[in-house]
Amino acid sequence: MADSVLEWLGGKSPEELDVVEFEHRSLYPDTIKRRNPKDPSEILEKPIRLRVPNSRDRALARLDALQWAAELMKQQGHKPPEALTIPNAEACFGRVYFDELDTKCLLARCILEHDAPHMQYLLPELLDKNHEHASLMELWDRLNFYVSLEQVQVQELTEERFLAIVAAIDRRRNLSPFVAIGGSARDSFIISMASRLQSFLTRSCCSPSTETSTPTETGSATSSPGSSLSDG
Repeated sequence: MADSVLEWLGGKSPEELDVVEFEHRSLYPDTIKRRNPKDPSEILEKPIRLRVPNSRDRALARLDALQWAAELMKQQGHKPPEALTIPNAEACFGRVYFDELDTKCLLARCILEHDAPHMQYLLPELLDKNHEHASLMELWDRLNFYVSLEQVQVQELTEERFLAIVAAIDRRRNLSPFVAIGGSARDSFIISMASRLQSFLTRSCCSPSTETSTPTETGSATSSPGSSLSDG
């Protein structure tokens, strides 16, 4: 997988990524896979769009997961608590399996139809029923990649990234590429910049002059402007 930070610094446009803007949010092109019910050996791929979840999506997905858990309890002949909470649901299904419901509910809110008006593709229960778990988890991994693409913050400052960010700052003549660096990597970047600048200045001050003396008519040497000669 390509380094999203370097792609961003390289100026890759939304059009090149085939990203569309809808209701002030980026929708990324992708596909969702499922086996052909008539021929299980055939994998069908449907074009969809993914959007990075916001706070509203996450909050509503949590409510979706609790509602789904309540329905599953009823189907098994158990009466859910009047106010079903996350601890109640985890006590019934186990933390791992309730987390799986929560993940699929959030994924369902992030999968949209490919074409406008980009409605939600399927409700969580239908998404889980019509698509294999592995297919949905593969899509979940790619959704997390799109999340990192929008964050575009470097957490580990490699030499390649350092040089790319320096070049981007020089090219743009402003500090906007600096936002690509997050956490302790930002401190490392500043320290590395200062260290390299100091090394360059030290070498410049200590390097011998490249200017040469020119002979006078009497054969003695005269110094070029700005240089000094010691008495010998």
